[in-house]
Amino acid sequence: RSTFVIDRFEPPNRWRWTGPLLTMKIHYDHVFEPIDTCHTKCVWTVDAEGFGTRSLGRVFAMVYRRNLKVAVPRLIRRLEANQ
Repeated sequence: RSTFVIDRFEPPNRWRWTGPLLTMKIHYDHVFEPIDTCHTKCVWTVDAEGFGTRSLGRVFAMVYRRNLKVAVPRLIRRLEANQ
């Protein structure tokens, strides 16, 4: 099991988690940008470094993409239900 730590924390604009995955180091960067007084845009970037990034990273990206296609619409529905 991988343990991720927050290695950048700039509230309320940004935070980044970093941790190991097999032979790679993964970075999940979350940057918040105001759109107007009631809306915020989140730019989420996943980056990897280390041995196997080219091969394992592609497999990781395919699995992650599939998971996000389900998770993001669920999150949107929950957020909209709580408004």
